[in-house]
Amino acid sequence: MKDFFLACSFLTIIPVKRKWNFSSPDIRKTIFWFPVVGLLIGLLLCSIYYPLTKILPVAAADAFVIIIYIFLTGGLHLDGFADTCDGIFGGNAKERRLTIMRDSTVGSFGVIGLVCVLGIKYLSLCLVSNGGLINVDLLSIFEGYCNGVDLEHSSIVKKMVLLFLFPSIGRWAQVLGASVSRYARENESGTGSFIIQNTTPILAFYSALIPLFFLYLFLGFNGLMILVLITVTCFIFVCFIRSKIGGMTGDTLGALNEISELMFLGIFML
Repeated sequence: MKDFFLACSFLTIIPVKRKWNFSSPDIRKTIFWFPVVGLLIGLLLCSIYYPLTKILPVAAADAFVIIIYIFLTGGLHLDGFADTCDGIFGGNAKERRLTIMRDSTVGSFGVIGLVCVLGIKYLSLCLVSNGGLINVDLLSIFEGYCNGVDLEHSSIVKKMVLLFLFPSIGRWAQVLGASVSRYARENESGTGSFIIQNTTPILAFYSALIPLFFLYLFLGFNGLMILVLITVTCFIFVCFIRSKIGGMTGDTLGALNEISELMFLGIFML
């Protein structure tokens, strides 16, 4: 369990460091737990979202749950997304792009990217229309919690399912992206280098099993197809970044997380 709690401390602001000794972590085992930490985050979002809808308009609850999500993760991947936008679109050569990405200040491309990704996430959650993909019969497990809500027609409960699933999808995308990449910064080390150097395709496969189970449980065969679509997106993104900077970094893994989450939520807006 130490590896799970290490992954939790890295990906969230949940205070677990005081109770566990992380002096000699097993990086591969820690990376394996990334998607499971995503499910934990999703469970927390679900437990918060429904009470919010009882005291706020649904549109406001949608906004607040995204803000809470950012708070729970410390904005870790949004920061990587902003740095990636600045570097990829603000530089004209590999070294220049990498230098910009390392700069702690956020440039114009980063700000534009953040506005777009957060705005589209919010719209995707507000405009969930493809709830028919979700297994309504399974939603009966929420019946007691939701006090007799008409589950088949409740967009709120369907949104809860998406809130449970999408953080795990993003974190698994990171594992997959790292498993097929090399570290872009030659002769340098960083958080991204430890993840990329210790992640293999077989590790990405095994780490997909738990989120895949829940995808199939709630979405059936459609869940498998969505995972295939996310996989294709990961490969396209990795190839694009490789063409710009020669490999992946911690920032680009964060960007991959955001893009994968956005694609997952966007599917249910169509």
